[in-house]
Amino acid sequence: MAKNLPDNRANWIDLDGLGGKLARAFVTEVFSSGVLELATLRNPRRTLTRTEVFYIEKGSVDVSVHKTKFRVSSGAHFFIPPNNTYQLENVGPEPARLVFFVANTPAGLVAVD
Repeated sequence: MAKNLPDNRANWIDLDGLGGKLARAFVTEVFSSGVLELATLRNPRRTLTRTEVFYIEKGSVDVSVHKTKFRVSSGAHFFIPPNNTYQLENVGPEPARLVFFVANTPAGLVAVD
C-alpha cells in the first residue's frame, strides 16, 4: 500500500504550543509515519518501547539523545533507540521539516526502568 506524505494543511496537528506540528501518513499498532515541522520543540520526549527514525527533509536540527548531542541538516537521518529521552531543537530561521517513522518494539525485548 502506498500513500503520499501529507501536505494538506488541514491534516496537520498543532503540538499544543510546543513549537511544532505533525501530520501522520500511517498509524497502526506496530508502526506509524508522517511529517513533523519544527519551529522550536525543546520539550524532552521519551521513546519507551519505540524506535524512532527521522529524515531531515528541510532545515537544521540540534538533537540530544540521553547525554549525546549532535546537529543534523537536510538529507541526514538519525534514530532514537527504545528507552531513551531525546530533545529536538530547530536551529534555522525557517521551520525544519522531518519525515518520521516510529516502530513499536514488543515490551519483552526492551528493558524499561
